[in-house]
Amino acid sequence: IGIDLGTTTSCAFVPYNGGLENIVHQGNRNTIDSVIRSTPTGACILNVTTAGHARQMEGKGCVYEAKRLIGRKYADVKEEVKKNQWPFEVFEGKDGYAAIRVTLKDGTQRELYPEEVGSYILLDMKERAEKLLDCSVDSCVIGCPVKFTVEQRKKTVKAAMLAGFKDNISLYPESTLAAIAYAEEYDKEATKPRVYLVYDFGGGTFDVSIVRRTGNEYKVIATEGDGNCGGKDIDARLMSVI
Repeated sequence: IGIDLGTTTSCAFVPYNGGLENIVHQGNRNTIDSVIRSTPTGACILNVTTAGHARQMEGKGCVYEAKRLIGRKYADVKEEVKKNQWPFEVFEGKDGYAAIRVTLKDGTQRELYPEEVGSYILLDMKERAEKLLDCSVDSCVIGCPVKFTVEQRKKTVKAAMLAGFKDNISLYPESTLAAIAYAEEYDKEATKPRVYLVYDFGGGTFDVSIVRRTGNEYKVIATEGDGNCGGKDIDARLMSVI
């Protein structure tokens, strides 16, 4: 299963009937929201309508945009937490990592780490794939921002393990995956080395990468970007102006 575990939305594909099948496609949507509603012992994925976003989140133990916190120390995200105005509390957890505290419907509180939030989203997609394929799905490829640190990568792998993936858990830079997808779709006949410029404007970051392709080998040779210039940051800036 190939997974885009995004800051705001996520999606996944599996090989099926000789092609690739989007397992989260429903109605006019090709993604699911990277939002969980926490319960005392687990969580469910919440589909959020844009118009009712704030109302749907209020007082329901919801967590979103956890990818912004995964594998990061609380001391490094304190200022971001103030800007994001999340309805959940972010505090310093074990070993100094950022942790999340939510208040449930009955008034009780539950503490989660960002990788646990990610694991619920990954589990949802794993179960969808297994239902479609009628077999267990133990391996996955997950796209991650090219500037993810070693710790952020480790915690993303941990999220996959918590979701039940057991065998090959592979992380690839999103820019590399975009270059491969482009090459397979539009540049398949190329015989000479190619250099692709990949823009990645996501919910959490804006990255630009240069990817060199030689045959079937892809390598990121340069990257630059802003970890605080995603769609959410533009939303927050617009709201402050309004």
